[in-house]
Amino acid sequence: MKTAIFMDYDNIWIGCYEHYFGTIFGLDFTTKIKSFVENTGDKVVKFVAYANFDNGKMSTDKHQTQLQKLGLETIHCMNGKDSADINIACDALELLYNNIEIEHFAFISCDRDITPVLRKINLLGKMSTVISLSVNTDMEVIKNHCDNHYWFEEIVGLEFKEPEKKIFDKETFKAELKEMLSKYPNVNYSLFASNIEKKYNVSKGLIDFNKEELIKEMVIEKHNYEFMDKQYYDGIRFVKSRKR
Repeated sequence: MKTAIFMDYDNIWIGCYEHYFGTIFGLDFTTKIKSFVENTGDKVVKFVAYANFDNGKMSTDKHQTQLQKLGLETIHCMNGKDSADINIACDALELLYNNIEIEHFAFISCDRDITPVLRKINLLGKMSTVISLSVNTDMEVIKNHCDNHYWFEEIVGLEFKEPEKKIFDKETFKAELKEMLSKYPNVNYSLFASNIEKKYNVSKGLIDFNKEELIKEMVIEKHNYEFMDKQYYDGIRFVKSRKR
């Protein structure tokens, strides 16, 4: 099976730099990842690393040149949020629809932004794999959208602890709301839900469901409030007469 690997190098390199020993090249990671993939009988025909290679230490240490010497194709991405993710998504989709010989798409990434691409890959009957860092990943979201998930640390030989799944339920909702209300006099539900979605890697639908259940149980309530002379209609708070 011919395999294409797309690596969010910004994401992986920064994770290794901050949480391990600062350099990725001493891990011989390209050889280990290729061997890991090809041990299943696949053949890696494309291995691309995406990053803003002009960024600080990455530029000083000539990461783009080092990666090219290791046989990787490199794509320089402009500085900016999600730049590498967008480039990866576009290139993967182009290959998916224009090269029928590629049967296996592998992503080295920690970001949930690749999930729409994973869905397209699976829809067309291709295989998808995600390799991610345990210290910086939207694990549960990603794992639910790909055929295979592996830890980067495990493949390259780093000691690590597999992250525990964060549970989100009504009790978690109440605890998070209580914490936020301790900092702010009013809580806007849209912002609250957005923070919860990122922190627990859960869908907006699940957050909404827990909110509605707590409203039915008269634990929380909606309310309007004013902030800096502007009226807001999306506030949530605890019902004062109920114990939490």
